[in-house]
This record gives sequence, C-alpha cells and structure tokens, in this order.
Amino acid sequence: MIISFLFISLNLICSTAIAQNTPLLDIERIFSAPALQGTAPSQVKLSPDGQRVTFIRAKKTDNSRFDLWEYNIKDKQSRLLFDADDLHQGDEKLSDEEKARRERMRVSGSGILSYSWSADGKALLFPLAGDVFYYRIGDKKAQRLLNTPEFETDIKLSPKGQYISYIRNQNLLIKHIASGTETALTTQGGGNIKYGMAEFVAQEEMEQLTGYWW
Repeated sequence: MIISFLFISLNLICSTAIAQNTPLLDIERIFSAPALQGTAPSQVKLSPDGQRVTFIRAKKTDNSRFDLWEYNIKDKQSRLLFDADDLHQGDEKLSDEEKARRERMRVSGSGILSYSWSADGKALLFPLAGDVFYYRIGDKKAQRLLNTPEFETDIKLSPKGQYISYIRNQNLLIKHIASGTETALTTQGGGNIKYGMAEFVAQEEMEQLTGYWW
C-alpha cells in the first residue's frame, strides 16, 4: 500500500510540474509557425523514371517558406534537395502578373512553390523569386538559367528538355538550356496586349491559368 501510494503521489507531482511548465494553447499559437501538426508535403510527384518521389515542404521554423525535397524509393530515405534560402536571400518582389496568377491559383508563401520534371526524369526545373533554376539529377548544384531584374512567370520545360519558355513583360520567350541563347517569340507585348497569357475571364471562370502550350 505504501509503495502504491508513493507511486501515485510521484505521478501526480510530475503531472503537475509538466502542466505548470507547458504554455497555454491560444489562437495566436494555433496559427503561428511552426505548425502544430508538422509540415505536410504538397505537390507530390513521381519522377518519370519511377526512382524517386519529389515534393514541396514548408520549413519547420516558417510554414510560409518552402523547400524542395525528394524521397528515394530504393533507399527509402527522404532528403532536402534544395533549400530556398541557399538559392535566394531577401524579399521576393512579385510582379503584378505573378501576384494575380498566384491569387487565382490560391498559392501563398515564398520559396520554391512549384517545379516540373523533364520527360526523361533526369532533370528538374523550378522558379524562385522570379528567376529559374535547372537541376540535372546527380549534379552537385542547380544551374541558374535566368537572373534578370524582371520577374519571369509561367515557366515551362520543352517536351525534349532542350528549352525553357516563360513570360516576361507580357511577351513570350524561350531559352536554349545548353547554349544559353534567348529568343523572344513576341516583342509587342505591353498595356492591353499580353502574349501567352490567359485573359481574366479564362483564368477566373474557366480556371485556365496559362496562355501558351508546347
């Protein structure tokens, strides 16, 4: 009886001590970082070669800042592919077109918010802070394909993986990845003229968020 009494007393004392040291859960904490439920992955994709699963995950310390991760199916291990802070420092200044595009896509936050695989599963393309990065699987680092003061949007990889395409200043451009040669497919964009961009009704009513295709 004495042993049982001591055991119960110790449990009560420990429980009381833990309760006293645990901060109360309030509204501010529920909606602040880090998230109480952890960081759930988004944009989960299987690579075309079936060897890995890639996804975007918020930082543990900031649930509005996103990085690119991969899960290797053979090794059964997850690892951070690219930390957005390693590739870009400072605030992201969005163009008006990108602000409107993200609003209609219901996308918020910063960092690496989207990415795409090459058809052969050997490369990844992702935008960050208005510029574009290209990564071939196995390389030590990503290649920065665009580094301009303008904000490029709607970035796509060509079907054969030789070019990227994008919108800049309401014009459609392409760039050859190997040579770095950039070609403007249109040059008269501006004002009410928007090449390669879906107009307002198509975006808002038909959920058509792009105005060009490969």
